[in-house]
Amino acid sequence: MALLVRGAQPIEAAGLPPGAILHLRCPGAAALATALGLGLHLPADADPAAWRARIGGLLGQSCHDGEALRRAEAAGCDYALLSPVFSPGSKPGDRRPILGLAGLRGLCAAVRLPVLALGGIEAGRVAGCLQAGAWGVAGIGALATDEGLAAVVVALRACAAREAG
Repeated sequence: MALLVRGAQPIEAAGLPPGAILHLRCPGAAALATALGLGLHLPADADPAAWRARIGGLLGQSCHDGEALRRAEAAGCDYALLSPVFSPGSKPGDRRPILGLAGLRGLCAAVRLPVLALGGIEAGRVAGCLQAGAWGVAGIGALATDEGLAAVVVALRACAAREAG
């Protein structure tokens, strides 16, 4: 299981789980990811092609439109976080255009890259995101509480059970 680590404090190698994915903007993340073969998650304004050869673990990028998704795919990213699918509760006043399920569907269909839906994700929206072609979901606000996380996990399990038949 991968873990996206982000924060203002420098990251130390001790205690990082195998397969960890570190956020580029976290102090020390690039050096640790490069030295230890860990994954690295890039913000939308980073050049994924410049990082692919340096990162031995998973490489992902935040994307907000089709051009960014195609660039991430062409550079060899392993996944992309696509946002905002819905209005993000963690970013009040966010002025980026909301993609909605129709936008998510169109953008997922345009690339082979696994896309994780982000932005306003809560339990009741998980199935719609997966039906629209998202490989999975990610979240900040709704997943910040034990109850929100548990509800999303239940929704993901229900989707998996339906898929399994």
